[in-house]
Formats: sequence, C-alpha cells, structure tokens
Amino acid sequence: MKKRTLFKSLEAKITWQMMLISLLPIIIIGSFAYYTADQSVQATKKSLQDSRSTLEKNVVSTNIVSTAQRAIADIDQRMLDLIEQSVALTSYPGILQAAVYYRLQSETLGLHEMSKEQAEITVAENAYLYSHSILDDYLNKQLAFEEHTKQILVTDSHGLRAVSTGISSDFVLSDELWWKTAWQEGFYTGISKYVDSSEFWGVDIAVRIKDPKTGEFVGVFKTVLDIAAIQELAENNTNFIEAGNISVFTSDELLLAETSSLHQAERIMTPDIELSASTETAVNLAIHSDGASGYNLANETVAGFARSAQAGYYESINGFDGFGWGVVVEQPQEIAFASLNSFGALKDDLNNSRRELSIAIIGIAVAMTLVVLFIAIRQSRKITGPISRLRYAAERIRMGDDEVEIAIEADDEIGDLAVAFGRMFLERRQAMEVLKDNEERFRTIFEHSNDHIIYIDKSGIIVDTNSKVEELYGYTPEEVIGKNFTDIDNIVSQYLPKITTYFDGMIEGNKPDGLTEVEIIHKDGRVIIAEANVSAVRIDGEVEGMLAIVRNVTDRKRTEEALQENEMKFRTIFEHANDQIIYLDEAGIIIDVNNRIKDIWGYEREEVIGKHFMDFSFVLPESMNVIAEKFTQALTENQT
Repeated sequence: MKKRTLFKSLEAKITWQMMLISLLPIIIIGSFAYYTADQSVQATKKSLQDSRSTLEKNVVSTNIVSTAQRAIADIDQRMLDLIEQSVALTSYPGILQAAVYYRLQSETLGLHEMSKEQAEITVAENAYLYSHSILDDYLNKQLAFEEHTKQILVTDSHGLRAVSTGISSDFVLSDELWWKTAWQEGFYTGISKYVDSSEFWGVDIAVRIKDPKTGEFVGVFKTVLDIAAIQELAENNTNFIEAGNISVFTSDELLLAETSSLHQAERIMTPDIELSASTETAVNLAIHSDGASGYNLANETVAGFARSAQAGYYESINGFDGFGWGVVVEQPQEIAFASLNSFGALKDDLNNSRRELSIAIIGIAVAMTLVVLFIAIRQSRKITGPISRLRYAAERIRMGDDEVEIAIEADDEIGDLAVAFGRMFLERRQAMEVLKDNEERFRTIFEHSNDHIIYIDKSGIIVDTNSKVEELYGYTPEEVIGKNFTDIDNIVSQYLPKITTYFDGMIEGNKPDGLTEVEIIHKDGRVIIAEANVSAVRIDGEVEGMLAIVRNVTDRKRTEEALQENEMKFRTIFEHANDQIIYLDEAGIIIDVNNRIKDIWGYEREEVIGKHFMDFSFVLPESMNVIAEKFTQALTENQT
C-alpha cells in the first residue's frame, strides 16, 4: 500500500483539527487586533494619499499641463500669423497683377493646353517672359523677414507658376493636391517633404487669390513653413519645466517635434515609431479625447497634454477646423513629485509600525501553536494506533494471506470496526470462490465454442482469443494475442479500411452493434468468407473494447452464389425463348412475362404485369374459358 504523506494521514487530520479548535480563538483575537491596527494605518495612509493626489492635481499636474497649453498656444499663434499673412498677401496689388498678367502670357503661348512636359520646355525657352524683378524683390524680403519660411509661390488660374521665391518649383502645378484643394475650396493646409540644400518637412499654406474688384478667382498663393519653426517653439517651452521633454504630433499621430531625441530626422513624420507607454497614452488623449488638455500618470513619468485650437480660433478661414495637432509634455516623477517625498517617509514609518505589530502577533501565535501541537499529537496517536494495525491486516489480506488474524481489543467504535472488517473478510473469501467458479465456466464456454471469439481493446490490441483462431486463420492464440489486429495479414486488403473505420466508429460510440461480413486470408493462402457478430464492451458506460464472434460462412456463401447463378440461367432461358411465357400467381395475377408478349399480342410488359390474365383478350372468348378452366384445375390438383 502506498504510504500517505504526512498531511493526508488520519493522525495528521486529527492533530490539525485539535489544533484548529485550540488555536481558533487565538487566531480570531490576534486577527481582530491586527485588523484594528491595520485599519488605523490604512486610514492614515489614505489621508496622506488624498493629500498627495490633491497636490499632484493642483501643483504638479497644473505645471505640466500649463506648459503643454503654453507650447500649443505658441504653435497656434505662429500658424495663425502665417495664415493671416498669406491671406493678406493675396490682396497685394503686385500679386493680383502677376496672377492675371501671367495667365494672359500662358494663354498667349497656349501653355494651359499643353502637356506638362511640353509646357515646361516652352517656359524654359521663353524664360524672359516670366521675369518680374520688382515682385521677386518684394517676396524675397518677405522670406528674409520670416526666418523659417522656405517658399512663397503664386500661380495663375490654370495652375501655372507665375512667381516663386525660395526653393525651386515645377511650372505646371495644377496636378498638385494643395493647388487643386485651394482652387476648389479656397484654402489648403498640409505637410510635405521638400529638398533644398537638404531634405526638410514643410507646412503648406495655400490660399485662393480673389480679385476684389471683379470677384473673379485669378490664382493661388502658397507659403511653405519649415517645421523647424515648430521644433524651435517646442525647445523654447522646455525652459518652463525642469528635465522636461516636449513632443508635437499631427492628427495622424506623426511626430513634428521631439526634444528628447533632438528632433531626430529618422523619427520625424515616420509612421509606427516606438513610443513610451506614457507618451502613447498621452498622444491618444491629446488628439482623440473630448478634453482639450489634461495629464496622465505612468510608472516613471508624468505626461501633460494639450490639443491645438479648433475652428473658432481660425474664424478668418471659412471651413477650417484647425490643425488637430497635439502637444505632450513629459517629466520624470522623481522630479515632478520631489516636493512630495516627505509623504513617502511618513508612509514608511506607518508601514514599520504595522510590521512590528505583525511580528509580535506572529510570535505569540507560534508559541501557542507549538504547545497545542504537542498535545494534539499525543491524543491523535491513541486513536490512530489501532487503525494502523487494522490497515496492516488489510494489506496482508490483499497480498493473499488468508490466515491473517485481526486481533484488536477495544470496546469502542474501533473495536466494532475490527469485527465488521473480519466479517467482511470472510464474505470476500466466499465471493472470490464463487467468482473463480464462474470464471472457470466462462473459460470452458469460451474455449469450446464452435465459433471464433476474440476480444480487442480500444487501441486495437488483441487481448484474448479462443483456439478456433487457428482453425479459422491458421494462427495460434499465442501468435496474435498482444498484437494490433491490423498488423496480422489475415484480412483482404480491400476490406481493411472498412473494418478500421467500423472499429473506430464503434469505439467512439457512433457505430451500432451487429453483423458484418469480411473476407479473411488463411495462413496457408486460402480465402475464407467470415461473418462477425460485433458488440461494444462497455465499462461504466464507456466503450473499452470490442467483442467479436466470427463464424466461417464460406460454404453457405458458395451455395448462395450457385443459386444466384442458376437463377440467372433460368432468367436467360425465360427471356430468350421463342414462345410466349406467362407467370401467374394463385389468384391469376400476371407476375412476369417474357419479351415475346409484344411480338405475339402487341402489349408492352408494363401494360400486363400486375393485372389478371382474364382482363386481356389474348385468345378468342371460347378459348379463354378453356384456359381459365385449366388454370383452376391446375391449382386444385397442385399441377403446373
């Protein structure tokens, strides 16, 4: 018998129950004392945490959020100035005149009707026609005045470049998104990559030019602002927060500025860049949340965020809802909450006090546990000793010792248990004798059956078989027991998949019990036709194997085949006879006719089968009466 672990033995269970009864009051009192003290500590800590949270909200978060608001306000103001300046320049007489003048020049040359490539070539050949030194000087001064403005460009109403300063530009611009949007809707803003002396990202501002006198739209005015201007504003605002980092994102969550990486070019306007969890959360809140600003606490940082101004701020631009940008300001918590460190020290003191109380309660509990454990073990052994001896006797009986003595002297329940156990042992011995007799009878029937009996477990292994296996297959029981039934080459190959499928279905409970027929190959090569009566063997409702009773039906099948062959011969004679043959039942109903029915009488077989022969005028009426008489006489005399 497997030895039980300490905690599963009866002795241990009794010991633990006695300890539980003794220690339960101590545990309850100690727990109550600890709970009371802990609640006091928790209440104090909650008060401290509330105070800290209030300070976080009113001091720390306010500083970070205000920095984010200040930074986005600076960016909004810079963009508003650029937009208003662009709108104002569309009214400048020189720009209006240039848009109108160069439209006439382009139409004179037919440039607006040329392909883009042909127009570019024609302009290059007539460059002197597109020179406006006074307007060029004016726009160059505007570029010089605006440090980060990279380009000022004017087109005519055909989308052809009229005047351009700063970075170079194509002549035909009508296929550009910024031009098409500005021309159709009056305003466009977007971000594009440019190449000047080096690559840079620029904010495009495009405004449709309207002649105030005629009300006619005559062209488009475009300004390109290097996003270095936005990055510079972000850098300036880091001065307002110690060890802080500022990031600016587009509405698509692409970086415009990132002070922590010094605006690394590989990260600017690059999709799916790696961001810290706090930054990613803050960006999402800044761009997609209902609130215009707020803050978020992460594991190690505090992140404030603010969203750029919306439509009301840009009321001078009809239909423009704002850029949808967001600013995120991050600061390490150790710096942001430096002034709140004293709260942490106070919390540590409270935790130490609670720890000391816990140690005192645990010490008392341990001492009481040892005392109670000693007493409990002594008492439990008085109970479990007789039971252990009874268990030893049961183990001896299991090993086959029928002479074991159960001698336990006790006048309590354990003594009653010993008496009951002895009675049970006697009854078990009698039952085993009956079982042995039944097993011998079953084995006699099993071995002397005229049919082959085989038991296969659910994995397909042959567990047992009677001696008929040698007569049926030519194999001895020893040759097949322990092998999988598919490994024995005694089943015709075409039947093997069917039998395997049937076996699997029965094991899964999907196939009914019943008869099945199979061809078997005898060890000497003969093919035997066998009929198997198959039944599933179930234990506790679960299929554990299959019992098959197999009978050799080769002779019977051969006889059936011979009968079928004779029947086919008779059918051939019946169908090919030159005479008309009619087969009637006892009631005179036509059961069958051969093919001569149509040749002799003109009827189809389907017209006469199933009907009485008197219903047809095969012969003259007087002859039909004679035939009917003969038919009745034949039935009476049992003649054919």
